[in-house]
Amino acid sequence: MEDKDILKLNKLVNQSSEEFGLDMTVEVDSISEPLMLQVGVRGIGVFNFKEKEALLFIHDPALALARKHNVSKSHLLAFYSANNNDLNRCQSLTKKGTRCTRVSNVTVSGISDYVPQKVYLCHQHEERAILSK
Repeated sequence: MEDKDILKLNKLVNQSSEEFGLDMTVEVDSISEPLMLQVGVRGIGVFNFKEKEALLFIHDPALALARKHNVSKSHLLAFYSANNNDLNRCQSLTKKGTRCTRVSNVTVSGISDYVPQKVYLCHQHEERAILSK
């Protein structure tokens, strides 16, 4: 491991968490030799990274986590952002301009179910969208 890698890792460990993109917080739980990191990500889970994966994580945590889920980095960040805004809640607005409080028609149980470009609506808003076309 090079000096720059050690400095980046030290920054992750000393701060106990690294925030990147859309309020995703990563905490390094443990480090061992040969290089292995155990990382907890709020809302996504706990992951182990060994050697090359650990170095990738040190340099680009979002990309390393996306690879663990077999999705793109942008897909992971979009899922995390939507999940923090209550993904299974209708994404439409009420007449007063606030977010609808109803449950969406489609339940997304994990990152593999999530489609970044899709708008998740409740039955009533979906019906109105169909009628207004």
